[in-house]
Amino acid sequence: MLMPGPLELAIIGLILAVPLVVVVGVVVAVVASRSRGGGPAGNLIPCPDCGRMVSPHAVQCPQCGRPMQVSSPPPVGDSP
Repeated sequence: MLMPGPLELAIIGLILAVPLVVVVGVVVAVVASRSRGGGPAGNLIPCPDCGRMVSPHAVQCPQCGRPMQVSSPPPVGDSP
């Protein structure tokens, strides 16, 4: 039986390492995206009645119709 030489071992190492590096890179990118709120459910809030995840900008829940509390921005101008 022939033993692989250093060049063959290096090639085998690259073949095994490249997919691993790609997978780790994708996982890191997805985790970073979700921690910034960029994920599909990163900035959704649950409906108090039915629990469905709803945009914080929604006027009402699309599933049960409950009116959602719309947060208004703080007033600009006269501040103590």
